[in-house]
Amino acid sequence: YFHYAKAAALTPEDARCHAALGRTALQEGRAQEALAHYERALELKPDSAAWTVEYGRCLYELKDDAAALAAFEKARALDEGYAPAYERLAVVHWRMGAYDEAQAHLDRFLALGGTAPEGFADRLAQDRAASG
Repeated sequence: YFHYAKAAALTPEDARCHAALGRTALQEGRAQEALAHYERALELKPDSAAWTVEYGRCLYELKDDAAALAAFEKARALDEGYAPAYERLAVVHWRMGAYDEAQAHLDRFLALGGTAPEGFADRLAQDRAASG
């Protein structure tokens, strides 16, 4: 983390440094801090589907599902073939109780070659069945 922070201080206009700081902070459980770094990275490079997904992951971790959903939708619009956007759309829809939408996004994620988190497909199927 220190090296990325130093690099960002030396080259504040380098989006990659801010994204690396965001990734590290998110991996260490500091979602609010990661959010700020991803916001800066996206100010500098707004067309990155990958960083938009990570920005959405920060919002998801902070329990702002509506904002996370919007970020994941934006990432999908930026790159319709970017599988992680569909994975995250599936997860946020599932948490919001929109099981059919979650299944549709999970299916697209799998079709793009993704591997579902262990047990997720089974839990989603159970929740879809229980919801009627």
